Amino acid sequence: MNKSAVPPELLELLKPASNPKLKLVQPADTSGIFKLVPKDKRFESFLFAVEKKHSTQTSGRPIQYVCKINPANRNGDLQANIALNNSEISKRLSEWLSIIEQYHQSDTVFDDPILARYQADFESKFKMMENDADIAPFDLEKQIYVVNYLDWVITEVEKYSNDETKNEIEIIKQESELLKSEITKETKNGTIRRLSKIWARAQRIGVDLIKEIFIKVSAEIIVRLIGSGNDHTYT
Repeated sequence: MNKSAVPPELLELLKPASNPKLKLVQPADTSGIFKLVPKDKRFESFLFAVEKKHSTQTSGRPIQYVCKINPANRNGDLQANIALNNSEISKRLSEWLSIIEQYHQSDTVFDDPILARYQADFESKFKMMENDADIAPFDLEKQIYVVNYLDWVITEVEKYSNDETKNEIEIIKQESELLKSEITKETKNGTIRRLSKIWARAQRIGVDLIKEIFIKVSAEIIVRLIGSGNDHTYT
């Protein structure tokens, strides 16, 4: 997204302070003004795009923009080529983000309860209790440690790829690459949450893999990221 191409009135809507749910999405390449898509690849068809100024403007009325929204409502409908002004875009963007959040929070028959349980177990063990853990990132030294660790994970998991596991292995690699690219924008507990998801997928694949990428190095991870204040024991 070319920030300079976004009108100031719309740029205000994209500031994290305007809506905390913006952390669930990211800008995507577009020939239009801006396009947002969920970070979670499960929802890759979802988008909120402001494509251009509407060809017809009414004197004295707010500027209208041509927009495309999917899903546009809780029924999952797609709306394309709809004309919205700045305040309408703000309202529709907030509604769209709430829908994205609901998808993240909802447990359905499409979700894997075993994966969710493993992830919750890791998160409960590693969640940081510092006052700023949900708003501040790790310091640079810890960010570099996470990136180096994920580089190693990407290499190690490939050794466990076969016809049965290759799809899950690919997801682990993709999630690792994504966290690497976003580590400087992620909070401490956000990083822990995303690492927990990677570890959960590894555990679901098998004990040998989770032992390789987590158990063998858990003591180091605890010391480098969490510190010695919490009780985390893995043998």
